[in-house]
Amino acid sequence: MKRILRAVTTKYVLIFMVLIFLIVFVLGTIVATILSNYSIDVRMEKLTTANILFKSYYQETGDEDLENSFRKTDTELKKTLKSVFLSTESCQIIIADETGKIVMHTYKDPQGTGPVIYYFSDFEKEEPPSSDEEKDTKSTDKNEEGSKEDTKVEEDASSFVNLLKLDTIPKRTMEALTSEGDLSMNNSCYGLFEKSLVWCASPLENDSEVPCGYIISFTDAGGDGDLFNEMLQSISLTAVWLLFVALVAIYVVTYKVMAPLREISNAAKSFARGKYDVRVPERGNDEVSDLARSFNKMAIEIQSKDDMQKQFLSSASHDLRTPMTTIADFIDGILDGAIPPSMHEHYLNIIKSEVQRLSRLVTSLLDISRLQSGARKFDKKPFNICELVRQTIISLENKFNEKQLDVEFEEEKYDMIAIGDTDAIHQVVYNVLHNAIKFSYDKSKYKVTIKYSDNDKIMVSVYNEGIGITKEDIPFVFDRFYKSDKSRGLDKSGVGLGLFISKTIIDAHDGDMSVKSEYGKWCEFTFTLAKGEKTW
Repeated sequence: MKRILRAVTTKYVLIFMVLIFLIVFVLGTIVATILSNYSIDVRMEKLTTANILFKSYYQETGDEDLENSFRKTDTELKKTLKSVFLSTESCQIIIADETGKIVMHTYKDPQGTGPVIYYFSDFEKEEPPSSDEEKDTKSTDKNEEGSKEDTKVEEDASSFVNLLKLDTIPKRTMEALTSEGDLSMNNSCYGLFEKSLVWCASPLENDSEVPCGYIISFTDAGGDGDLFNEMLQSISLTAVWLLFVALVAIYVVTYKVMAPLREISNAAKSFARGKYDVRVPERGNDEVSDLARSFNKMAIEIQSKDDMQKQFLSSASHDLRTPMTTIADFIDGILDGAIPPSMHEHYLNIIKSEVQRLSRLVTSLLDISRLQSGARKFDKKPFNICELVRQTIISLENKFNEKQLDVEFEEEKYDMIAIGDTDAIHQVVYNVLHNAIKFSYDKSKYKVTIKYSDNDKIMVSVYNEGIGITKEDIPFVFDRFYKSDKSRGLDKSGVGLGLFISKTIIDAHDGDMSVKSEYGKWCEFTFTLAKGEKTW
């Protein structure tokens, strides 16, 4: 688990999921607020409709005495209220006279028996209860008398009275109604109610359009707060579940990703201990499998280089030990008198040949060291590449004759000017020509071609018919210490450094060196140099 939490990918995904959680929560809160506000707007619209219906009724039937007007038309009033409560069930209405004193309120009976009409003057005559204890006492008395319906009405009325802090409409409300005509708000109506309610108020006029009071229809705003809270809880719970599911998914996905990464990490540690034969499984086609394939490819190359280095050490040890043993044996024989004086010259020539062989090996090693350290500097200047190749071919005439090769030399122009260090390029040309001779069949075709390439460079190609190079060996031909003739049957004097040195020199001249071959038939080495202009 700790490894998964330490994973860089997991950290980024966790940050992303936290951001998603916050976005979902914020957007959900905004949506809940919008819906809650929309619900309040809808309620206000219904309350406004209730006010309009009630005002229309009063203008047709009422007079200046509000209470008497309502009492005289009780039956018609209840019919109108049924229409009002049909569209707005939770609506309650209070009526106040022109002084703001509340004279009546009405609401729909929760039991569905019809509208309940409550006149405040009835409570004043009967001294309505002002405390919970008095309310309970009055309710008990009425139960004893068997007036259950009246008790219910009074309990509901008392419940309504508890919502009011005042028995008159606040002066600020009346002033606002006088100046603006209608009000729709969601508050305590300047202290009229104990808590915030959704309410709509309008002046009440008779049929002569004479102001005679006020009508306020209201409903509880708590439902909207509950709606908002419930939506917020649902959104929060959904966001938490999404985060939980995301965490589980992250754990599973990260574990799946981490498993091959751990295998790669363990393989890398094995490499550090010198075990280059370790490989990691390649599963699927995703980025991790690409990494595994790249790792295995790197492992193959490292193992190959390690094998070549071991082979080089073996070859170099053999190449150093053999001539030194030969030299020591012949010198001991001469000094001990085991070799007669008449044979001294013959064996001294052998000793000379072995010394030259040691010199070539040491020179190659020194060249590599100087090239890799940058100690060898190249004096690049224009020179005639055709002439350099011709002179090199002439210097190898005896070797051509030994194998009776059919040598061809083809040039696009007689004089072609390249830019480079003459001595270094001569070393490259000699190595390539000499290698081609060593691996050519007797009496076979041997061709050297010099021409201009498409990218405005000079291209030198050396073709020979011979043993060639296998497809497996081609990628490693220019590697250090590499020898395709592992049996040393054809290349008895080489140590696998010539082509590496040649390619390093060409690379330093911004050129390219490549090889094509068909094993058992032919081989062609090619290198390019920058084209120059004749300055002499």
